[in-house]
Amino acid sequence: MPELRKRLGESFELEKELDRLQRAGLIEVWWEPVSAPRPHREYYLRMLAPPEELSSYAGRLRARAPKQAEVLAYLAGCDDAQPRREVMAATGASYGSIDALVGKDLLELELREVPRLGGPGGPDGPGGESPLTPGGEKPALTDEQLRALRAILAEIEGSGEGLPLLLHGVTGSGKTEVYMRAIAKVVGSGGSALVLVPEISLTPLAVARFRQRFPGMVAVLHSGMSPGERLDSWNAIRRGERRIVIGPRSAVFCPGRQIGLIVVDEEHDSSYKQAEQPHYNARDLAVVRAGIEGAAVVLGSASPSFESYGNAMSGRYRLVELPARVDGRSLPGVVVVEAAGQGGKGLLSDRLLAGIGKRTARGEQTILLINRRGFAPSRICRNCGRSEQCPNCGTTLTYHRKGEMLRCHHCGHWISAPPRCPRCGNDTFSHMGPGIQRVEEALSRLLPETRVIRMDADTTRGRRAHWRILESFARGEGDLLLGTQMVSKGHDFPGVTLVGVIAADIGLTFPDFRAAERTFQLILQVAGRAGRGENPGEVIVQALDPGNPVLRAASSHDFTAFWKAESETRRRFRYPPFSHLVRFLWSGLHEGHVASAAAATYAAVTGLDGTVELFEPVPATLARLNRRYRYTSLARSGSRRTLSRLARDVMEHF
Repeated sequence: MPELRKRLGESFELEKELDRLQRAGLIEVWWEPVSAPRPHREYYLRMLAPPEELSSYAGRLRARAPKQAEVLAYLAGCDDAQPRREVMAATGASYGSIDALVGKDLLELELREVPRLGGPGGPDGPGGESPLTPGGEKPALTDEQLRALRAILAEIEGSGEGLPLLLHGVTGSGKTEVYMRAIAKVVGSGGSALVLVPEISLTPLAVARFRQRFPGMVAVLHSGMSPGERLDSWNAIRRGERRIVIGPRSAVFCPGRQIGLIVVDEEHDSSYKQAEQPHYNARDLAVVRAGIEGAAVVLGSASPSFESYGNAMSGRYRLVELPARVDGRSLPGVVVVEAAGQGGKGLLSDRLLAGIGKRTARGEQTILLINRRGFAPSRICRNCGRSEQCPNCGTTLTYHRKGEMLRCHHCGHWISAPPRCPRCGNDTFSHMGPGIQRVEEALSRLLPETRVIRMDADTTRGRRAHWRILESFARGEGDLLLGTQMVSKGHDFPGVTLVGVIAADIGLTFPDFRAAERTFQLILQVAGRAGRGENPGEVIVQALDPGNPVLRAASSHDFTAFWKAESETRRRFRYPPFSHLVRFLWSGLHEGHVASAAAATYAAVTGLDGTVELFEPVPATLARLNRRYRYTSLARSGSRRTLSRLARDVMEHF
């Protein structure tokens, strides 16, 4: 390509002409590496002042140098140096803004060597020792695992029923081992396999396990990689050099050759849905792609989505179950306690504090889940009751103690937390509701001997930050892993004997018909992290309403009971999987125009098809998001085809 450019001249539209010639079948174009991989170096930005000072300086800079202020605010929320490229991408800052901050002795540039594909320590390097991998020989399969494996192999070989398989296995039942045995069969026959995980945070564990079993055959694809890493992985997959692909939802589009098996792990997870355009659900796309490729597809979960389980009950999927843990290990006992009025001022119950302290003294580990970022959801003046609102979304700003900032988790807007109330001048504030930073502070005060590692969106901003945190915990460098929902699934730490859940019923208040399902799944998944080693596990769930039936079902690990109870409600109100829904969303900068457009569409569409029930447009749950007003409406029907046709008509005519 460089030689062609030299001969033809840069002004010639080379790519367009090459594309024309290739489509005409006159030439063939492909990419080939021209030299051995060289060390990849990248600049990192390191803070030269405490986060509080950076945050305060950022507040003063906002008016005259907004991009510099954005950089300082971004770094104030990080615990370590960050790649310059990622900071610039996240904040929109230029090289000039970065250089200005370096010149002010606020930041320092540090050149580091960063491994790319196949390099030591890289995301897809050669198999090696890692505390995240169990090591040793292949474990013997249980009878249930053997039955599940035979069902998958039958689909791979074409002697099965030709249906997607739903692998419903309790936590710790050995689903991953079944996946790997089936993948070994596919790879041994010259094919390739695709393994989808719901979040980037689960990629390190999956990669560590698979690259130990299949050294030199695993490629990774996710947005946390650098462009060079993704290019290397993409080309290695396309050329067939790496025949096992692991990644989150976007990996479903990988250019794998002769795919024989697609695995969707934790298939229930909402992270498989992409909210931005193009809209898609990677779980459903995996089923579609498997049909196109003639491959087997396995959807695995300890708490399947109602859509997938409904498909299994109706015969569209084949249900395969793993009802017990491997090696005869029992599921952990779950206790639900009332949060209010307990020790730690209602944040951490006496029982939970005692349990954590006991595990720390015995050298065992704990996982603690609080599914809320920041220090507190709101910061309210004790005198006049004022709380800061996001000017773009109208929601209350979340208080972050680190860096003393108030942030909107929807649009990214932030301000430095004012030391005095702008309305009345009072300097004392209440921090309402639990947040992960507040829990971390309480733990350090109440259990100073317990080493806490925090894992949330604020501590995992850097490249491979997930990997570093999980490996540190696996090496025993922390007694307690405190995290949001990213710690609730997929992880296998034998030393964890206690799991705690704070504010377990907080998700039940969200106005969504899936609120109960998601709360049940979250508790069931995180409870499954306990007792996966030789010692039995215990789970302590804190809730405002311990008697809630969703919490009771989760505490008994009883998916079937929850399915029966919740499905009755879904059937009565005609919610999926007993009907289909389409959501229409109108948004714009002027609320009156948005409301008028929604009303006009509703008036024109109402009554067009008697099989569709259309609800009148109303303001969305987040009525304003990033300065855009939002109205929403639902259409419901028993026919997916009818709803698809209606959606196309609305998009074409309105």
